[in-house]
Amino acid sequence: MPAALRNRQTEQRYALDPTHSFVIGRSQVAQLRITNGEVAPRHTFMEARPAANGVSWWVWDGGSTNGTRLNGQRLDFEPVALQPGDEIELPGDVVFVFDADIATPSPARTPPLPLEPPAEVLRQVALELLEPVVIRGDYRASPLGHEVRAAVRRAAEGPIDRTLAEALAAVQALDGLDRGDVVGAFRSLLSELDREQPPGHRYVRLTQYLVAVSPDEAGTVLCRRVCERLEAGGDAVPYASLLGASAHEPSLHEVLHRAAALRDRGHVVAREVLRELARTDPSPWWNLLCEHRYPAPLDAPSAAPEGCDTLPARVAQAVRAGTSDPDAGLVAEVVQQLRATAVSDVDKRSALRSLLQDLTGQRPPAGRRF
Repeated sequence: MPAALRNRQTEQRYALDPTHSFVIGRSQVAQLRITNGEVAPRHTFMEARPAANGVSWWVWDGGSTNGTRLNGQRLDFEPVALQPGDEIELPGDVVFVFDADIATPSPARTPPLPLEPPAEVLRQVALELLEPVVIRGDYRASPLGHEVRAAVRRAAEGPIDRTLAEALAAVQALDGLDRGDVVGAFRSLLSELDREQPPGHRYVRLTQYLVAVSPDEAGTVLCRRVCERLEAGGDAVPYASLLGASAHEPSLHEVLHRAAALRDRGHVVAREVLRELARTDPSPWWNLLCEHRYPAPLDAPSAAPEGCDTLPARVAQAVRAGTSDPDAGLVAEVVQQLRATAVSDVDKRSALRSLLQDLTGQRPPAGRRF
């Protein structure tokens, strides 16, 4: 018999699907809907997590005003493992008994194992994290409210959740940030997240908002981690698109110049850009590399400079010409990526030439936005 919640008053049972999270609340999208006005739209959350003898179910409160009680003890954002017979109490004397599968009993209460949530769950995570501030306007303890801070701690168990946690923490740490600006930005973000878009685009928008208010090293690291998590979840997007909060997607040409403006860590940013781009479809990578320097199609004839018929020779010449050590390291890494892809030598030379021009200080065409 699968795990289920049983209403103690009516004896009605609600099956728990271990492949999906389970929400109790007033919302129309809640798996177990309660119309009591004292119950929040997403009042209580449950999810299954891997265990040595099957799965274990965990429960936590979603930041509700009136709270959730487990065996008489009020829950917070920290998930608690359920045991057979545990009673979950909601406002209005609504009590559900946790009936576990006898064949695969829940283990002792041990720290949960991290899960890699599917794409649709990522959207729900963002909505849950932002709802206390954006919907209820609770700003206690910080501009984003102590509920969000608690949610951040709870969310730090999964890879993408850690990214969101760091994002919110970075915003909270900003000195002198106007509360209205933060709330306005996240209100807009919530609207973006709630639209029907591919999950990857939601997280591009999330990152763009965060970079807009925190365009420093934390923002750059955040971009990289968001991209890694999107790729792991099958929502790969060019890393360059995550570095721009402007209306257009910046070319790699722009990204590299922006990285160069960061001086001593510019090459680190550029290296991460190239690494992430190389993990995705190589076609847009070459297009980005050559977008402004070489507007002609990549398969157009292109003569290699004298003495640079091979990629190693081209790199060696660039290094001798005065490229700094960090840039030389970047070029070497680019060459490795070039060698690993199935494109022609002409295209490789064109791409590398464009990159080297960027690294040696040439500026993009006038009027381009960064």
